[in-house]
Amino acid sequence: MIVSSADSPSRSVTDDDARPVKPLSAEQRLALTLAEQRRDTGAVPMSALESPDVATRVAATRALARIADASAHTLLLAQLRDPHPEVLGWAAYGVGESCAGREYAAVRALATRAASLSLAVESTAKPPTPNPPTGGKPAPASAPSQPAQNKQADHRVEPWPALAGALARCGGAEAEATLKAWLRSDIPGLRAEAALSLTRLAARTRELQADTQVKLLERAAAQPPLEVALAPFAHLTPSAAVAKRVREVASTVLDAGGGGYAVQALVRCGPEAAGELHRVALDPKRPMNARLLAARGLGELAGPGQEALRDALSQLASTPAQVTEALTGPSFVLILELVRALAPPRAAGEAALARLAELPMPEAQPAKRRAEMLRCAAASRVANTRSLHPALLACAPAGSLTQARAVLEVLDRAPLERARNARWLELTESKDRRVRQAAIDLLRTHPEARGQVNVLTAALAAKEPGTVAVAAQVLASDPARASDDEAEQPGLAASPALVKALNAALDRKRDPSEVETIASLIDATAALKLTDRAAAIAPYCEHPNPMLRARAAAALAALGDRRARCDRSSDARSVSALPSAKVTIELSLEGARTLSLTLDPALAPVAVQHVTELVKRGFYDGVALHRVVPGFVVQFGDPHGDGYGGAEGEPLRCETSPLPFGVLGVGLALSGRDTATGQLFVTLGEFPRLDGAYPLIGRAHGDWLSLTEGELILKARAK
Repeated sequence: MIVSSADSPSRSVTDDDARPVKPLSAEQRLALTLAEQRRDTGAVPMSALESPDVATRVAATRALARIADASAHTLLLAQLRDPHPEVLGWAAYGVGESCAGREYAAVRALATRAASLSLAVESTAKPPTPNPPTGGKPAPASAPSQPAQNKQADHRVEPWPALAGALARCGGAEAEATLKAWLRSDIPGLRAEAALSLTRLAARTRELQADTQVKLLERAAAQPPLEVALAPFAHLTPSAAVAKRVREVASTVLDAGGGGYAVQALVRCGPEAAGELHRVALDPKRPMNARLLAARGLGELAGPGQEALRDALSQLASTPAQVTEALTGPSFVLILELVRALAPPRAAGEAALARLAELPMPEAQPAKRRAEMLRCAAASRVANTRSLHPALLACAPAGSLTQARAVLEVLDRAPLERARNARWLELTESKDRRVRQAAIDLLRTHPEARGQVNVLTAALAAKEPGTVAVAAQVLASDPARASDDEAEQPGLAASPALVKALNAALDRKRDPSEVETIASLIDATAALKLTDRAAAIAPYCEHPNPMLRARAAAALAALGDRRARCDRSSDARSVSALPSAKVTIELSLEGARTLSLTLDPALAPVAVQHVTELVKRGFYDGVALHRVVPGFVVQFGDPHGDGYGGAEGEPLRCETSPLPFGVLGVGLALSGRDTATGQLFVTLGEFPRLDGAYPLIGRAHGDWLSLTEGELILKARAK
């Protein structure tokens, strides 16, 4: 966080030894921010790390935590000894961010510091003041008073959440054992922090030891229930015995008023969980995000889940009038999610879906767009594998994005052969870049498609960066797609025309914001073993962006050059001043609706400054919500609407932190480290795996849960 005025008094203060303490000046703060932005550990002076002024030590340690290279890692290990809670918190976060290749030693250091912190807390009869005045020697760090996910306004990095999160990032048996031990801790709030970090660990590794799962269930079933202890099970495939126990505990937690964590755990517990999820989906007293997660989860539970979905849909959308009324209300998103979770029906279920596919079309937006989405979602299921089904052709205007996506969903259910292959080829030539990209992306699961080399060759030559990126990603994941599928012996060599197009795409001068496209082209070149292109990739070892340097190093190694070094420091955009006041962004949407964002420079000053400038330039005016995952996230900020665009120019350096997103957190979308250009997302629930992985820049306000993809931001204003 940026140090607030309370942490940087204008007068001098003294420490316990009566030595003068010079507070952090605006110039020093800017210099440390520039070091952070340039990823230059050498520009963070030892005098700042050892300063008697707490604000200076916090700013210097934060800079190292965000630089997170090998040199910073060594200094951060030393900063773990700092007694001030916030310095310790940033040091722990940075150790977790920079522990790759040195996990064992990092985990030992984190666990040792946590043990000493625990002893300090236990030996303190009265909890110390968590943030002593600048310049004084701080008391030992106190325990967390509440789960980090519930802290919406406090931007101060605390040691326990940061230590727990760092252990999860480094991973390994000792990290898991330490977090498991914390589940038994008597320190208030620490059990919840351990559960949150075990969730992050499970999300990364997809496994936890059996004993850890037992301990989590014990905590979840305690009185009062600790619902967050169920969160790790959303990322596991539990045994039959554990799944049964999760269902029992989750049911109890839900009866006690629990929500999202219990629902996400139930989804992983087999068809027997369908009844409980059905109950949540239909309960109007439940938070809408929990109901949406339950609806989506039912789609993963085969037979019982499908029956539960049909029953829920019959209760919420039994008549056209009921659905028409829902088009302008909050229940629409739930109805749409129920339909999308359905598999193509048996004959007995077709009548209800057929009625939805023929829903009367309103004239005004956004109700018209919503009706098209619901009609096409229903028509896709009625059509099953018939891409020319009348309901599918009539659900939305021909060639529209909504209809094309429904057709692609139908095509994906069976091999692309004969007429179905011809239909797919038509969509790969769509003038709508989003349709074209979705059609190309279908190749990931359909190697049988004929004509794919021509499709990929044409896509690599496209002007749209997203179309080029999708084609390159297909090739990188399966280089056999580069061989001519019309040849007598396909698979023997890459098509010369495709290789030529790939080379031209890699050589084309691109805007600095097109990082994902360039990275995908580098990956594809390496996958196809085009050794003669090593010279074209080598310059990216000197690129300012760390993701491109990493991709270049991996590609050069794959092409036989294992000596290439791609570890230079990053350049950064110029920063002449740092904002200090919060900024309110007001978004006017269709239907006379208004939502807002509060951006806080204490979280990420450079990012807040950048987004505010974009708002003032009108960048977000007329931009659609291009990604909406009900109950999870709303994303916007791409003028092209395909997710590959943003503001032109050099991408932002990540200003990440261990602070939680929670519900309605505002973050910067990334395609890798230091790749943000202007796309924002708003979280619709609590998802610990996002914490620390994306820059948190503020909080959102208003009814974001009822939004649907394609809705337009008419005007964005900064206040």
